[in-house]
Amino acid sequence: MKSKKEGCWMKSNSESRNELRLLLTLALPTVIEQFLMTVVQYVDTAMVGHLGAEASAAVGVTSTMVWLSNAPLYAMGVGVLANIARASGEGDEEQIKKVAMQAVWLTGIVGLAEGVLMVGISPVIPNILGAEAAIRRTAAHYYLIVSIPMIFRAGILILGAGLRGVREVKKPMWINIGINILHLFLNFLLIYPSRTVLIGNTNLHIWGAGFGVEGAATATGISFSVGGMLMAAVFLTNQELGICKEKICFDRETMLSCVKIGLPVAFERIFVSLGHVVFTAFVTSLGTVCLAAHTIALTAEQAFYIPGYGMQAAVSTLIGNALGEKDEKRVRRICKLSACCAVIIMTIGGALLFLGAETMMKLFTPELEVVRMGASVLRLVALSEPVFAVVIICEGIYNGAGYTKVPFFISLSSMWGVRLLSSWICIFVFKQGLIVVWLCMIADTVCRCLCSTIVYLRGNWLKAR
Repeated sequence: MKSKKEGCWMKSNSESRNELRLLLTLALPTVIEQFLMTVVQYVDTAMVGHLGAEASAAVGVTSTMVWLSNAPLYAMGVGVLANIARASGEGDEEQIKKVAMQAVWLTGIVGLAEGVLMVGISPVIPNILGAEAAIRRTAAHYYLIVSIPMIFRAGILILGAGLRGVREVKKPMWINIGINILHLFLNFLLIYPSRTVLIGNTNLHIWGAGFGVEGAATATGISFSVGGMLMAAVFLTNQELGICKEKICFDRETMLSCVKIGLPVAFERIFVSLGHVVFTAFVTSLGTVCLAAHTIALTAEQAFYIPGYGMQAAVSTLIGNALGEKDEKRVRRICKLSACCAVIIMTIGGALLFLGAETMMKLFTPELEVVRMGASVLRLVALSEPVFAVVIICEGIYNGAGYTKVPFFISLSSMWGVRLLSSWICIFVFKQGLIVVWLCMIADTVCRCLCSTIVYLRGNWLKAR
């Protein structure tokens, strides 16, 4: 006969396997979705990169502002996901419906407000960021065009988060795959002028608008618009959310719950994104070649932390569900499994990035100086991928628990107190270049990892509401 201890061990082992299977089932569509989005961004960057270093710099100088504009949208999505996931764990269908309705309100309010603001400031953004005179006009046009469909971008992020709260991950994945294919097709038509391509023995004439950087922005804007409409259609007809054919009512208490969770995330993303803006301004002062290498290297790195973000989306949903069920053992089990998976996968990814850094850079630009400089910083950041995995998973845990205030202060202190302060000293006092600046960025990641781990071990996040 099996002892009681052996029986408990086997039960625990079985539960861990089931949890791991569920975690991977939820994470895989997000990983596929983000991987394909990154491939599209790679192609997008390569298409613009072949227009020259100035074109890459014009897009790069505003990219941090695009991240900034996404911050409040992502944050409200976290608030929606945490509330829906917890209500789903509790089996409270009425509360799920209330939260879903507030997600629609948040999409309209935040999306419209941001769109008006970003369009209004687009003419002065390149000047504020210290862009060289030669790229200011193009950079301003790029930012204006991608800011116009902000309400649709809000739909993709906020409503998509709501769907993930009820474990609907496949339809958002297919929507994002579809709009990214559309994005590539429109890039092909709008960036380059009309040309003749030789296919076998046949000359094929392909129409092109020849809009350059503005063509890339237009393709992005159209893709966001289509994606936002499709996401809204899926969200409004989802049976578990229960708002099909219902009047979308405003509920003050539920809205406050979403906003209270989302607001610290919004401030975190805004201040961190502002930090990225300042960081980019520091890099801009090093010259156009450094800025192009920096921008392309950041894009190249993205593919290697996609598995971590896939795990993050899954762990947020599962943590919310488990807390709704009031099952602390399950919460701890999910945390450990997700962290182990993310660290292992991102360690492997980091090794591949280290070995293929130069090849990655050559995918995006033919300019040898940009390739050399970008490959050097990619090899450095590859070493920090396992550390970044811990940061990503901790963020997912705290988002799912609705424990967002303390992580906000960690990110704020680390970004401004470690990355930016040390970068400013290195660039403007010691006159160092891009490699030292990226070392400052890695120091920021290590600091966030240590602080996030301490917060996890203290366990206060388990009591968040």
